[in-house]
Order: sequence, then C-alpha cells, then structure tokens
Amino acid sequence: MTTIGTDSKHDQQTIVQAAVSCFIQHGIAETSMQDVVQESGLSSDVVYSHFPAKNDILRVLGAVNKAAAAGMLNEMLEETPLPSADEMLGRSATFFDAGAQNRGPMSVVPQAWGVALYDDEINVIMRGVLGDLQDIWVELATRMADEGRLPDGADPQDVGRTFGCMIIGYMVQSLLSDVKPAHLHRALRTLLR
Repeated sequence: MTTIGTDSKHDQQTIVQAAVSCFIQHGIAETSMQDVVQESGLSSDVVYSHFPAKNDILRVLGAVNKAAAAGMLNEMLEETPLPSADEMLGRSATFFDAGAQNRGPMSVVPQAWGVALYDDEINVIMRGVLGDLQDIWVELATRMADEGRLPDGADPQDVGRTFGCMIIGYMVQSLLSDVKPAHLHRALRTLLR
C-alpha cells in the first residue's frame, strides 16, 4: 500500500516535470499555472496545494538542479589527484547535456537566466543557484593552486569564476548549436598546455 507521503512526493515530481514540459513548449513567462495543471493530469487543488505559484515550481527546480550540479562538482573536489581543468569542464558539460536531454530539467536553466533579468523573484533564485555553484568552482581552483597547477599569482577566485562563466557559456551554446563536451575538452586541453 502506498503511503500519503509517497503519493505527495510523486505528485510533486509529476507537477515539476509537467512544468518543465510547459516551460520548454511555451517559455517560462508564457506558461500559466493552468497550463501546468492541464499538463500534469492532476487536479488544480493538488497542484496548488504543492505549488501556489509558478515561481514556487521554479524554486524547487532550481534546488534540484543545484543539488545535482553541486554533487557532480563536489565529487571532483574529492578526487585525488584533482582532475585537470579541461577534464573538469568537459565533465561539467557532459553532465549538463545529460540533464538537458529529452527535455530534462536542466534544459530550462538558460531560459530561467533570461527571465531572471526582469523578474526579481527569479533573479534571487538564480543568484542563489549560481552563487553556490560558483563557490564550488572557486574551491576547485583553490585546490588547483594548492597543488601548484595554477601559475604563480593566479587568483583562485578569478579562476573559479571564469570556470563558472565558461560552463554557462557552454550550456547556452549547446542548446543553440552543435557544440559538444568534446569540443570544450579538446580546446581547453590545447589552450591550457
């Protein structure tokens, strides 16, 4: 017998996946809660009991994507020796592609960045996600410096932020063109020799 808690969790997952589908089809700004209700196949009472507003769904989606990305980055942070910069960025690109394929939840991320430019509430959500992930990139760069893998005088804060910017650029380009993780990995390996 299924418990109420399990049903509730399943309903939340159904709603978030329905919202992702709507966001991809119509855009975040153009998706209404009624669109999400219809796509989910659940009653409006169930949907609104979990998510009173669209931004509540985006907050959960941001947390899910952040936790997944932080997990991947932290796994690299635990490795000894630390992967090379090109390997870290290549793995990050591969991770994004896996999360964005088949209309996965990561495919909405670049769109959310765009909406964050004019929606203050989404801006706060996205700044939290990006800030926390950027902190891990800085930790990775600090480890690189500690291992003597950055030039003397290189600021790990600058390097970590640049890594974060590079993967963001990859995410946008991969959705708009035929850029693949292997392109990023090979080019960085060449540039960083």
